[in-house]
This record gives sequence, C-alpha cells and structure tokens, in this order.
Amino acid sequence: MIGKYAMLGAGLIVGALAVAGCTSGAGATDGIAFDDTRKAAAGAGPSPATCPIPFDVPAALSGSQAVQPGKVEVCTSKTTSPAPDPLVAQRDQGMSALDAAAGVSIDCKYEVDGKTIDVWLVATPGGGLITQLLTTGVRNRERG
Repeated sequence: MIGKYAMLGAGLIVGALAVAGCTSGAGATDGIAFDDTRKAAAGAGPSPATCPIPFDVPAALSGSQAVQPGKVEVCTSKTTSPAPDPLVAQRDQGMSALDAAAGVSIDCKYEVDGKTIDVWLVATPGGGLITQLLTTGVRNRERG
C-alpha cells in the first residue's frame, strides 16, 4: 500500500514540476501563472496553516481515502529577476538556487491513511531554470 502512495506522491510532484515552467501573466489559461503563484506564496508567508495552491489531492486518489492537510512550507526568492547565469550566481555570489532563479517553492504535505503525500511545486518566471532547481532541491532533500 505504501508503494501506491509513494507513486502518487511522485506523480503529483512530477505533475507540479511539469507545469512549473509556467506562463508569467494573470491572463494565462493553461497551467499555473507564475505571477499568481508568487503572490499566493508571498501572501501565505513561510509556514501557512493551509496550502496556498489549491491542490485537489482527493481527486488524484482512487477510492475514497480521507485526506487531511499537513505541514506547509513556502519559500519565495529574495530576487524578482533571474540571474543571467544562475549556476554562476550560485557558485560566485553564493546565491541559493531559488534566488538565482527568482523562483517560488511551495511544499504541501497531506496525510492519507497514516501515510504522508508530499506535493512540491517549484515555479520560476521561465521554463529554462527548472532542471537546475529540481537537481538542487532533490539534492537538498536527500541531505536532510
């Protein structure tokens, strides 16, 4: 049973990351508008009581499992424009990957049948930086 939820969690993360290189205006009709995501994250603060993005986790599950919201962590970059070369900015200027990409990270946990599903959205104002952010984020999660 845990394999099913681990796969669901991975699927939700991959799905969230697939739309994270999203459009940059409030009028976007496909995916998630970056500007709206940044506003939601900034308005929520670093440890909001609820997820600032309305993920429909029950709809992603087969069956009728009870879903309870869990811990939420939100990080917003200190910068509003991506560095010209994010990797160089991290190496030479000591910027975090999120700051170098001018991105937003929203990590929402949900409890389902005693297991935790982790939905993690990373959004940047352009699609080209997502691979670098994902690599750094996965590396940081493995450490701790």
